[in-house]
Amino acid sequence: MPNMTLSLDEETYEVIKNHPGINWSHVAREAFRRKAREVHMWDELLAGSELTQEDAIEAGDEAKQSILDRLGW
Repeated sequence: MPNMTLSLDEETYEVIKNHPGINWSHVAREAFRRKAREVHMWDELLAGSELTQEDAIEAGDEAKQSILDRLGW
């Protein structure tokens, strides 16, 4: 199994250090696994899409404007 080194902020490190009974490597592996599955799902869903980044930005701008119009802003 490959190894990975992570940098943590001090607050997170202190919490981890104060709970040595938790298998933090397992926690990290599960978090990475969940995120990797999510990313993979999106990759597969979007693999055949012809939507460009510009199209997505335009659709987002139109959606935002529609919401603002409904709110009367």
